[in-house]
Amino acid sequence: MTDPAPVPRAALWRLAAVGLVALALLGLLSVLLVARPKIVVPAALPGAGSEVETALAAAGDVLAEGTEPLPEGPGSTAEGGILFPAAEDPILAGEADFAETLAAFREGQDAMRRGDFAAAEPALLKVLARAPDNAAAARTLGTLYLQRGQFAHAAALFEQSFRSEPYNAETLVALSMLSLQVRDFDRSLELINLALRLYPGYGPAAIQRCLVLLAMEDPGAETAFREAIEAMPRVPSLRNNLAVLLIRRGEREEAREQLSQALALAPNDESAAFNYALSLFLDGNVEEGVAWLGKVLPRVSQARRNELLRDPDLAPYLGDPAVQAFLRTLDPAPEKPAEP
Repeated sequence: MTDPAPVPRAALWRLAAVGLVALALLGLLSVLLVARPKIVVPAALPGAGSEVETALAAAGDVLAEGTEPLPEGPGSTAEGGILFPAAEDPILAGEADFAETLAAFREGQDAMRRGDFAAAEPALLKVLARAPDNAAAARTLGTLYLQRGQFAHAAALFEQSFRSEPYNAETLVALSMLSLQVRDFDRSLELINLALRLYPGYGPAAIQRCLVLLAMEDPGAETAFREAIEAMPRVPSLRNNLAVLLIRRGEREEAREQLSQALALAPNDESAAFNYALSLFLDGNVEEGVAWLGKVLPRVSQARRNELLRDPDLAPYLGDPAVQAFLRTLDPAPEKPAEP
């Protein structure tokens, strides 16, 4: 179970953090890994004096005056929580090749749902070449770059999207996740709190807030997770990440209950299964821990397997004869884990 990179002892637990934008809430976007990412603070992160900062300040003023939540912006329609450009979108409607541009947008969205970034990127770039101000395409492509760890590219696209559709909920969530990835916790929390004040009950924002509080080791994280689970009981990543928090506190039995429910919702969730194994090792139950590793390691890629085996929280158990015997059954044999 690898934790969010920002957390000091996050070496072990992997947070199955939701992907950005509303696609993540529907389980359509591939999982964004926030475990020990290669942190590169992009120069393109919006800073003081940027258009994003100015717009955020204006949003704060609006909220202070008690104004009602702002609309999503022109030309957008919600389909199951996902914002798509409407047919009458003035940006697209002005294009002579409207049908081709819209088809490229749909192609990019479909590829993102499949986790096929190689197909999604050229399709979305095509949309932005024809309609540079299309906020939905910029958001989606920014999400792709964020998941690849290309933070500077992601920041530029999210800021572009923000300029086109100020106060868009998806963009605020995306900017919050980007800030979390570069360890700017305060900014990440500020952005996500703003999203929830503008759009109370917006699921992806509630999920993101849980992740930020967990990364900050905030005392309110558990309450946030339990409230989010009550509102969205069928989101497995929420249960997985609550289990991470519980394992940290030594409440491993309850953690396994949460992980069991996560696996009932998503039987192939490698993160939840690996976390379950680790909770057993931490309880001294090596035999069952090995059995659970057997549900994960044989079906993941060689690179992912080696990454999991290098997890520092697993390191104390790698020399156990039962673990060594299991590792010898894997084909090909994993690389020797690096010293923690």
